[in-house]
Amino acid sequence: MMLPTPLHPGSEPAGDPHAMRRLADELRAAARRAGALGSRTRTPKWRGASARAFAGQLKAAVSRADDTAAALLATARLLDQEADETAERKRAWRREMDEYEDRLRKARNHAAS
Repeated sequence: MMLPTPLHPGSEPAGDPHAMRRLADELRAAARRAGALGSRTRTPKWRGASARAFAGQLKAAVSRADDTAAALLATARLLDQEADETAERKRAWRREMDEYEDRLRKARNHAAS
């Protein structure tokens, strides 16, 4: 006799929320380092065209570092959100898989009796 088979929930959703959060933490740390560049820079103590050129390049580099820090932080926030969503998908899949295994067990027990 063929047993009715409850629908299998499929494969576990892809992704590792813990690894995603670790990467987001690394991105935040890199953002802190990039953002701290401005507080660690000093204007040149010499005068003249080379001092002005250096100060201009330094200002541009600090601005790019600030932009990079902001982009890293935004990326970390997206990664945190995706980690939360992935974790929820995995929890939902686990619940469905547990229910599936329970239904399958009950069907087998019923068929055996």
